Amino acid sequence: MIVWMDGIVFKVRVNSKVINKIIYLAVGLNREGRKGVLGMWLGKNKSASFWMGVITDLNALVIDDNLNGYTKTIHQSI
Repeated sequence: MIVWMDGIVFKVRVNSKVINKIIYLAVGLNREGRKGVLGMWLGKNKSASFWMGVITDLNALVIDDNLNGYTKTIHQSI
């Protein structure tokens, strides 16, 4: 599976102030060519720590059969 991740900035009015909000998106493409949204998260700004939370959430979707080194590599990435 190929996964694209991006953050989209939106201007939102809150209590008569305009602030930025970020929608973090993860979209996957499988071998059959089917795309699907893996998740959407709402944040205040683009940050490495928020992306780490997104990757941690996506890690919960990973299912493997303990290929040689695969599981260890995935868990070290978060």
